[in-house]
Amino acid sequence: MTEMKKRAGIQFLCGLLVLILCILTTATPAQAAVPKITAHATVSNTMKLLKKYDADGYYLVDKAKGYGHSPADWISENDTVIDSINTIVHEECHANVYIGVTSYGTMKIYKGNGKYVTVNFDTDLFRTKKMASSIPKRLRTFRYGTYVKNDGKIPNLASDIQGAYGLLDEFTAYSWGLNNTVSLFDYYVSKAKGDFTKWAKFINHGANDRQAYAEFKYYILHYLYFAKTNYPKVYKAFMNNANFKKAFKAVDKKYRSNIKKYNADLKKIRDILQSKGHTVSISGDYYYCDGYGIGTFKKDYDKLIKETNKTKYKKIYNKLIG
Repeated sequence: MTEMKKRAGIQFLCGLLVLILCILTTATPAQAAVPKITAHATVSNTMKLLKKYDADGYYLVDKAKGYGHSPADWISENDTVIDSINTIVHEECHANVYIGVTSYGTMKIYKGNGKYVTVNFDTDLFRTKKMASSIPKRLRTFRYGTYVKNDGKIPNLASDIQGAYGLLDEFTAYSWGLNNTVSLFDYYVSKAKGDFTKWAKFINHGANDRQAYAEFKYYILHYLYFAKTNYPKVYKAFMNNANFKKAFKAVDKKYRSNIKKYNADLKKIRDILQSKGHTVSISGDYYYCDGYGIGTFKKDYDKLIKETNKTKYKKIYNKLIG
């Protein structure tokens, strides 16, 4: 009986060991499925990366795919997965604005965790380009020509024909673009390590989206200020639209939180690179590594944030987030 018990115990331990090995073996492919940082941009690689690191980005893209949109539309021939992933999230966020919407004058602003704010807007508004000349030349930064002046003369450009509603649409898409970048920080830590050429893409994507925060915050506030002065009925309609304000507040809060994360990440990247023997500095509009600089657009960002802190804009902003 004693020998039989010993054998039974050994068999139990062997069985337990096999079970543990099976569990470990099952977990390994999931980890290995995450694409390399140099992997070619494909829909499959994009979805794998989003699923592991960016739940909201995955939700937006997957939802758009379900309605016939293809992330492949935003992939260029020689892109790596990290080249195009930010653009894919941004553009499919736009797609989500109209998913399930059955009437003109309604938009859905994504606030995260699979939730939206449905915003109905009054057609009594004015085109954004009507305020273009009222923006001082010193404040006509990178996106002014496209989204405010509409110098490409795009007939149905949402940021133009839908006024502040269209500007909010863009504000939201750039916000989730930045969320995608900061969500991928741990991925870059494990894959980019001390390679600045790879970190440069993280820095660039984040800097572009950070600048967009200051731009679209300013455009929305200026649109409303311009309306208050020239189209008081339009201004009143916007300020009485509870869901417009609710959506703006949600996007603005998430955006500001991710800007804080991004700014902190820039310092963490510096520490990582310096630990690998690189010389790194963050100065003005550039992020330098071994003498090579990546633009951060910080001066334009600071300039526009300073402008929106003026009393005439601050009053409107406080009413929006109040």
